[in-house]
Amino acid sequence: MILLGKKWRAALVLALGFLFLAGCQPSRQNTARPAPETVLYVHGYSGGKGSTNFLINYAVTHAGATKALVATVSGSGKVHFTGRWPQTATRPLVQVIFQQNRDPDPAHLRLWLRNVTRALKQRYGVTKIGIVAHSMGNNATLAYELRDGKKPGQPQLVHYVAIAPSINGIVDPKHRGCCAHRHHGQRDRRAVHA
Repeated sequence: MILLGKKWRAALVLALGFLFLAGCQPSRQNTARPAPETVLYVHGYSGGKGSTNFLINYAVTHAGATKALVATVSGSGKVHFTGRWPQTATRPLVQVIFQQNRDPDPAHLRLWLRNVTRALKQRYGVTKIGIVAHSMGNNATLAYELRDGKKPGQPQLVHYVAIAPSINGIVDPKHRGCCAHRHHGQRDRRAVHA
């Protein structure tokens, strides 16, 4: 059995996740081509460009994807796009970067991701999205989907790959999430339950 380091295991999982997303496309036999699904890569706590670059490059090289944009989101929620949106992209990828990458507040994460999806719809006509999220990026995805994802006019999430999600719940700003603290094998009574 080959043993891989934590970073390589995470990279492999993300790459496989993208390949899964790419394989979930409906067959297109002699029909009008639907608008392509845009895949967002959302980093985890303290992450940045380096967190998802390998995965995006792998998808570009091996799955026919096109890295279209980097969406950088300020702490106030302002979205700045860099890159160019090719008109012929069949699998456009957007790398999402939160400048406040150590802010686990679900309200902030939801707002930031919602602003990215709104801007993608307004500027590029994106109506369907897939998300590959790592760690805190899953908190952003779930908070967005629960609050804004089904609202009319928002791009619809059609595929989602969760890598190392916070399965014990979304942690509050004081880091007292469900089961996050243990005392002599017992659950912390201060735990916050969502």
